[in-house]
Amino acid sequence: MSSLTAAVFATHPAAALARAGGGQHFGGGATYSGGHGGGGLFSFWPLLLFGHGSGFGFLIFLLVVYYLYQQSQSRRASVWPGAGSWSPSLDAGPQADETSTLDAGARTAAFDPQAVARGLESIKAHDANFDEHTFMDRAETAFFKLQQAWTARSQDLARDVMSAALYERHKMQTDQLIANRQIDVLQNIVIGHARIVDAAAATPYDSIVVSFDAAMADYTIDERTKRIVDGDTGQRQFTERWTFIRRADAKTVAGQTQLASTCPSCGAPLSLENGKCAYCGAFVRSTSSDWVVDSIEQT
Repeated sequence: MSSLTAAVFATHPAAALARAGGGQHFGGGATYSGGHGGGGLFSFWPLLLFGHGSGFGFLIFLLVVYYLYQQSQSRRASVWPGAGSWSPSLDAGPQADETSTLDAGARTAAFDPQAVARGLESIKAHDANFDEHTFMDRAETAFFKLQQAWTARSQDLARDVMSAALYERHKMQTDQLIANRQIDVLQNIVIGHARIVDAAAATPYDSIVVSFDAAMADYTIDERTKRIVDGDTGQRQFTERWTFIRRADAKTVAGQTQLASTCPSCGAPLSLENGKCAYCGAFVRSTSSDWVVDSIEQT
């Protein structure tokens, strides 16, 4: 996995990523035109140039071109308002410093810090050892593990940080990549800003929503020729909301690992490699006190 290095964002229109979660690649799919069919303004430019007084018509034509240029620049700015260099930072809780090197237009949608604080307190009411910073460490680990599993086309690499439902969805999608003999490459991954934007204690699961402002390069290659068949190698920024869940009756054990000390299948001392017991190869699922990713919303 890539280290947390500074990122530079390209400034052109883009659609959602084809990263973990099943979005689409940047570029190629979305259009940002304001016309409504019929060829738009350019369909009648010959008439403006050559009909009913060419001098006045040409002036109108120049005004039309200038207007379209201004509209194009406006759309570029609205898609990537915070283009530029930035370095990773971590914001783990509702009392966060609101300053960031990301422009405000590229930041997560507004949220209610007081509501988040109340939600976290409701979780702490039945789990006194819950700690936001420890949780955010796990959340960022999950973020990178899911990207690694996606590129490797092996969801088992991140099985311990996913709910069963999300694991099955991602496995179905990466199995399709394997069938198509394609690899979705995710690289130069960086988290610019991460913060909790929602939290709730409920039955049967507590939930915490983390908003990630991040960037990566995302493109698909043919596994035989290694040629790019979709996307490009440019790094793009995006925002996602990841929902983590945990059983409502779970308790955080202070100072102890949340995983068992021995493999439940073979009884050997537990040494995990990509979610598997290093001795017998059995998958060791997360315990009920572990937070796992249940859904990813690409915005």
